[in-house]
Amino acid sequence: MSQLFSRVAEVAITPTLGGIAKTFSYPPFRIDFETEFDQFNSTKLRLYNPNQDTINSIESKTIGGVKRYPDIFVTAGYRDLSGICCSGKIYKYKVSNQSTDRILELECTEQAGVWSNTSIYKSYSKMTAETIIQQILASTDIKVGKIELSKNPTIRFTATSLQKSITDLCKLTESQFFFRDGEIYIQPLESTPVPSQILLDYTSGLIGKPEKIGDKKWKIQSLFRPEYRRNLVLYVKGGDLDSQIKIVKGKNKFSSHAQANADFEGVEV
Repeated sequence: MSQLFSRVAEVAITPTLGGIAKTFSYPPFRIDFETEFDQFNSTKLRLYNPNQDTINSIESKTIGGVKRYPDIFVTAGYRDLSGICCSGKIYKYKVSNQSTDRILELECTEQAGVWSNTSIYKSYSKMTAETIIQQILASTDIKVGKIELSKNPTIRFTATSLQKSITDLCKLTESQFFFRDGEIYIQPLESTPVPSQILLDYTSGLIGKPEKIGDKKWKIQSLFRPEYRRNLVLYVKGGDLDSQIKIVKGKNKFSSHAQANADFEGVEV
């Protein structure tokens, strides 16, 4: 628990047309955000009292008929334990006023724009599903973390859009995809993860007693931890739970001036 003190955070925003990134750090800036444990690591972030130049820099631009979005890179945690929490694109924002504060609210995901706007229009004949996936991804700006399919049949396939192609190929191969730190991972729907070295107990941030909500399913609360992601496996020990747990859904919430907690559901593996 001694590592989970003295919160720190940094947000770096690179304008759509490039240039020097604008960086905000806590301290002194106030920052809060929450990240969904979904396929795209979707994040809603609030910056307090930014100047107008910063607000202008996050406008999306249409270049060559394609909408481009500014990059965002968020690290947060504690003085002795911090890490990457979001690395993606800002696709939506708004400015609001609360008391004396002017708040810039940002919505961002991994690969916003690239995922939904990229067209492929190519046919593949008598190729394995993995080879097709690799070729489709190679034609985009998306970096590959790891591809491991449940089934890898030789097929004929016609690709139209990036989003539909990867979704359809994952369904065909009984696999799932998700993004982590700017890279796409594809793995079997039913897979046996490597035992985790990440411990969550009452000395490392576990809050309260884990609640059993189904067969091998648990609801867990802890202090904010920067490494939490969808499909992350950690070893949880507390209450009636003493097992490896894979995160399947939930939220990670960080604040420089309020509570910083994680609430998630997981399954024993």
